[in-house]
Amino acid sequence: REFVAEAERFAQGAHAALYLREDGGDFARQCGSLPAETSYAEEDRAFALLDAERAPVDLTEAHSALPGAMAFPMFDQLGLAGFVLIGSRPDGAHYRPDEVDNLAWATHQVGLDLQALQARELRAEVAALREQLAARRRRPPKLAAVSSTATA
Repeated sequence: REFVAEAERFAQGAHAALYLREDGGDFARQCGSLPAETSYAEEDRAFALLDAERAPVDLTEAHSALPGAMAFPMFDQLGLAGFVLIGSRPDGAHYRPDEVDNLAWATHQVGLDLQALQARELRAEVAALREQLAARRRRPPKLAAVSSTATA
């Protein structure tokens, strides 16, 4: 949320929204003030452009249903992991190339941070599962105890 708020400030009051890919493949809105859908199917032309170009996309020229002026991608090992939509500036001015570069860099960094957080969560989940497995291995099997008393 803080990143989206900072992106809006950097874009001089333009609205923004952050979307991340869900397990089903759609992109779900996480936060932001840009008037937009809560999720988007991955069929939109802008997603193909973001994935292929691996760079920001000017939505005014992309023939896309996504709202806003620009889309900034985030990638992981599987491809497009999410994106930030930024609306047009209230004064109607276009984004300068250096502003696009800065927003692209910041979005990429947030994507890397989100990836690191996800990896940390997965490591914690694996550790918990290993502990559960070790605890089950330490317990005597119930079936063996029942069958040994039946034969005695």
